Amino acid sequence: MAVKLSAVIHRRGTAWLARCPEVGTMCQGATYGEALANLERITAEYLKSFALPEDFDLATLATFEIESPKPGPGGEPTV
Repeated sequence: MAVKLSAVIHRRGTAWLARCPEVGTMCQGATYGEALANLERITAEYLKSFALPEDFDLATLATFEIESPKPGPGGEPTV
């Protein structure tokens, strides 16, 4: 049985990071396509041991804006 899941993929430095919000699996790849393929593979393996809840919903992606925090002396944001 095929199940449709979501993938959130973004670049961090030279790596692409991928996450499946419905399951919680995460991985990376050298390219966008590699990260997605790795996520598909690792999520399929994960679901062999841990079942999805029957009533799960696909994640919804939303965007929002905030003021960027003022960087601290080392470049990291201050809180």
